[in-house]
Amino acid sequence: MKYKIKILFILMLIFTIFFSISVVVYADTSPKPEINIVLENPPKNIYYVGILVNNKYFDDKDEIKRRYNEEFASDPEMPELLSDYYNEYGWVSWHLFVTGADGFEKPNPENKYNFFRFYANDFKVVIVTDDYQMIVSDEMHKKAFYSTIYYDVSSGEYREDNSLDKEEKIKGILFSFVITFIITIITESVLFIPLGSSKRNWIIFLLTNLSTQVMLYVLLMIFGSNFCLYAEGLVLVVESVIYYCMLEPKFRIGSIVYAIIANVVSFLIYLPFSVTNYYSWSYYFDQLHF
Repeated sequence: MKYKIKILFILMLIFTIFFSISVVVYADTSPKPEINIVLENPPKNIYYVGILVNNKYFDDKDEIKRRYNEEFASDPEMPELLSDYYNEYGWVSWHLFVTGADGFEKPNPENKYNFFRFYANDFKVVIVTDDYQMIVSDEMHKKAFYSTIYYDVSSGEYREDNSLDKEEKIKGILFSFVITFIITIITESVLFIPLGSSKRNWIIFLLTNLSTQVMLYVLLMIFGSNFCLYAEGLVLVVESVIYYCMLEPKFRIGSIVYAIIANVVSFLIYLPFSVTNYYSWSYYFDQLHF
């Protein structure tokens, strides 16, 4: 029994080291969130369009102004304008702190502006006219990983693109389910080898993972994506109880240790994929009503 627990810990260590490296590699090759801003009834003399975020953590006015000066080296009016707004209200151009992010956009005939690597959920749209007048929206909130915001400049109202019908939302959830189930089975089956001494145990393993994955997604549909951590904890408890009671021979503590290790390792392996898709899938869950 102790021998099998040692094997589980060794496998966990190997998986953790290997996939910790893969997380670093994956970090810059994974999908990046982006947002499209579509202006309705915009002013005719637009000079720049950008996005501001509430800067709560980097209160260095001189550094922010220096970065604005670098960006608008040939246009000294813009750094003064944007720095003054930050000093008064605390909102700053988000791309100053995100490597490779898109900054202010020049006007285009379609009045559609794309911003890449946009990780924030709460923001404001800022429009600067050619006579250096600023138009700043009220605070906006986005839900989707890839989002399109329609902003009516004249009224100040906005709406997020919510064109997905229920069938498309269900397809998004099914896709998520298939991916998570495949990753879970591959990962946990390797760790299950010390306990899978019989065909019966492997059947219990497959049925348990299938049932807990279904349970996880049902809970997310009912309570929304904010319930995710509680749902994962419940999955851990259910799997521990099933393995403790049903695996043969009775591994007892080994079964509980396996359930904990397997769920932690699965989480670490799936983390990069789940983080980059969190907003899109939480959008599916939170917008789907039965």
